[in-house]
Amino acid sequence: MQKPYLALFMGLSLSLAAGCSSSTAWTPGFVQPYQIDIQQGNLLDEEAVARLRPGMSRDEVRFLLGTPTLKDVFHADRWTYLRYEKPGKEKPRQSGLVVHFEGDRVSRIEPFEDKTAAPQEQPATP
Repeated sequence: MQKPYLALFMGLSLSLAAGCSSSTAWTPGFVQPYQIDIQQGNLLDEEAVARLRPGMSRDEVRFLLGTPTLKDVFHADRWTYLRYEKPGKEKPRQSGLVVHFEGDRVSRIEPFEDKTAAPQEQPATP
């Protein structure tokens, strides 16, 4: 009486262990791994960005926007605020703001330009 249960238990154990292997050679099409949302960098408040003006001091900018994501050693007069988002299986998005200083005052403000993104196709002009 115990032999059939032992064989059934061993067969079930082996099939479960085989399902836990790290090989991803074959998986059914309906099985998709879960991918978490990734959010990194500075979340810039639109109202705070709208209040940012040329002529503001570094302390005022830090108060409005927070600590910059990137303070380049070679470009001390440039602060970069980056935001990286990858929602699940969608394509990643980068956004941000670059604040340029002359001395201790803001000289200009630019949106961050993602140099790694694929260039967008320009519509044909007639």
